[in-house]
Amino acid sequence: MGSELTSTKSAPVSHPSSLSQGLDLDEAYEQAQKGEGLPWDHMPYGEPGRLVRRYGDARFVPGDRRFSQISNFVLDLLEQPDRPALLRDRPDLLDNAVEELTRFVPLGSQAGFPRYATEDVEVGGTLVRAGEPVLIQMNAADRDAVRLRSPGVLDITRDDTHQHLGYGHGPHHCPGTSLARLELQEALRTLLDGLPGPHLAQAVEWKTEMVVRGPRTMLVGW
Repeated sequence: MGSELTSTKSAPVSHPSSLSQGLDLDEAYEQAQKGEGLPWDHMPYGEPGRLVRRYGDARFVPGDRRFSQISNFVLDLLEQPDRPALLRDRPDLLDNAVEELTRFVPLGSQAGFPRYATEDVEVGGTLVRAGEPVLIQMNAADRDAVRLRSPGVLDITRDDTHQHLGYGHGPHHCPGTSLARLELQEALRTLLDGLPGPHLAQAVEWKTEMVVRGPRTMLVGW
């Protein structure tokens, strides 16, 4: 599969609906950065498109981020014994639980790279002038009480959780979203299927001085 992904990445592929010329993965991201939709909007359909998407997922999702978030999700589930029990009884809720955990559990608390206003704009009563830097804390948007019911509560049954910004938005949307979702879903499914009555065995030791938050060690018993 690795050679297939590499060769597919190297060879331009065409988009039947909008592109007359071939376009590879890097070119698709350049188009998206220009404000021309999401990167995947520029990917082709059919088997070549699927290979390119898989390549993008594998290329852009660092392992430490995935492993840290799996640990974060397990920790939040185990803090309330009724949550794993509910997912075991209602496996149909697993996909929704992953979305709610993504909304509720930030992978990092940093504001990311600064943006610069292109024109004067008033946000929340504050005037931001053209050229001024702006730091955007997207985690706060996932706790917006105007948009979400009881945003400070982890509720794996809520029906509005898919509106989160856990994977970014627009041209900055995470290209590894599909792979991340799949791995998180399968990790939780395996845990629930394989460990009856999982629980924390001792206090969690957290990583320090890291951009990505997560446990350094987390012992689980059952």
